Amino acid sequence: MKDAYYFSHDSNARHDPKVTAMRGVYGPKGYGWYWILVEMMRESDEYRLDMQSKYAFHAFASQMQCECIEAQDFIKDCIEEFGLFKSDGTSFWSESLLRRMEKKEKKSEKARNSANARWSREAAPDKESSESTENEKCESDANASDSMRSSCESDALKESKVKESKGNKRSPYSPPKGKLQFAEIVFLSQEEHDRLVNDFGLKETQYWINQLSDYHVQNQSKPSKIKADHNLSIRNWIRSDQRRREMKTQKPGVKTSLSADELQELEGGGLF
Repeated sequence: MKDAYYFSHDSNARHDPKVTAMRGVYGPKGYGWYWILVEMMRESDEYRLDMQSKYAFHAFASQMQCECIEAQDFIKDCIEEFGLFKSDGTSFWSESLLRRMEKKEKKSEKARNSANARWSREAAPDKESSESTENEKCESDANASDSMRSSCESDALKESKVKESKGNKRSPYSPPKGKLQFAEIVFLSQEEHDRLVNDFGLKETQYWINQLSDYHVQNQSKPSKIKADHNLSIRNWIRSDQRRREMKTQKPGVKTSLSADELQELEGGGLF
């Protein structure tokens, strides 16, 4: 899993003229939708969101917790009316986020290069120092030098907000590269989500996404299980449930849903 993503956010962003105009139409709900979309952009490759795939706006609506048509109208207004987003017809993005991420990446690269240059200089032999002096200093300085170098290199790679903490542990709930978060602990690529919706329908897909997420939360799943193929897990669950429903039509009295023990059995079979 990757570290939780970070980007700077002005404390007075709500007073920006473009944001104020959007809030005048959509209110606090629209303000929340706006930041959900910006956070999704931060998690995406090149900080852009695809809007061309068949079920793209269904995915946005799932994150925004609204109807698909509401998500589509809101995003359109943010592009065409409020100027909060830009679009080339296939994807959309925030110019403000791109500027902030470019600045952050330049700062990180500069700090990384400075750290490498510093330790390259210190690693070079001092011709003016005698061998005896170096031997005397070596043992006492070795641990301190290693500790300082590790700290410096680590700090150079961390973002400014993360630097303020003493230890940023990896969150098991951060989406892997190329994946989007469709529930608290369910990660799918846009293509995987689109295929699930195409094969089983949006309502059925969202139901089993929530079931899988609840399963991981209730069972306090380890990160190794959370990393599993959620697309495959959902497909296996849906097919198992469909087989039970088919049996129900043939044999009255057969259960039509999976119990907790049966879900555990599927897990033991390596399905997720």
